[in-house]
Amino acid sequence: MTQEQSRVPEPLTSGPTLIGLFTVLALVASAGTALLLGGNVDQVVWALVAGLVAGGAIVGTYAFGRRAGQPHSHAIGASAVVFGVLLLVAIVAELLHSAGELSNVEIGVGVGGTALAAVVVLGLTALLERASAA
Repeated sequence: MTQEQSRVPEPLTSGPTLIGLFTVLALVASAGTALLLGGNVDQVVWALVAGLVAGGAIVGTYAFGRRAGQPHSHAIGASAVVFGVLLLVAIVAELLHSAGELSNVEIGVGVGGTALAAVVVLGLTALLERASAA
């Protein structure tokens, strides 16, 4: 029996390489979106920072879930939840900022706090799942 040759280049089969590639693509996409929507330098910087924070929270949630014993599908699901929460927080923060209710510092603290809280809740969920499986 012969093994079929993959059409995917060898470097793209490595997890860390893919994470790095998608991180760069996400940062370029966020900065490009901010520029295409008429954003200034301040908004592009915020888009990049938010992209880094969101990416770190999403990858960290996945890595923590796998390390805590979650199957791949559960870790992906937890990462999707963190992404959804961060997206919702970003939309609400932008609406409040455009209405003059929040400053940039308050938005940054809120998004960071929300990311931390989501990771803590998902981490506790993973630990409880691990403890109940034993």
